[in-house]
Amino acid sequence: AVFDGVTLRTAKYAVSSALPVAGGLVSETLETVMGCALVVKNATGLVGLLALAGIAAGPILKIGAMLLMYRLCAALLQPLMDERMGNCIQSAANTLGLLLVTVLGVAIQFFILLAMLLVAGNLAFAIRG
Repeated sequence: AVFDGVTLRTAKYAVSSALPVAGGLVSETLETVMGCALVVKNATGLVGLLALAGIAAGPILKIGAMLLMYRLCAALLQPLMDERMGNCIQSAANTLGLLLVTVLGVAIQFFILLAMLLVAGNLAFAIRG
């Protein structure tokens, strides 16, 4: 990121000093184009983060609904059936709970990773001075 920032500053200085009259205008235009590229990149990153949240929401909701059904089934059928069968359904519900927590953890980690990559990409523009 530091190298990119230095490269951008060097390119801006080279353009402004190479063209005597219009160099400053071209240099400022270059900076404006880089700023616009940053806005487009940020918008694309935001859409990516929202898409990731949408993709992760489906399995999380399905596992959550199954977990709720297993727990409800275990609670309603416990007086009617053998204790071991109720414990079996409850164990299945506990396993689904662990699966739900695991999927949530992975989705959050991937979300954080994508956000960190977006911030690292913005660092070059922040350093350009």
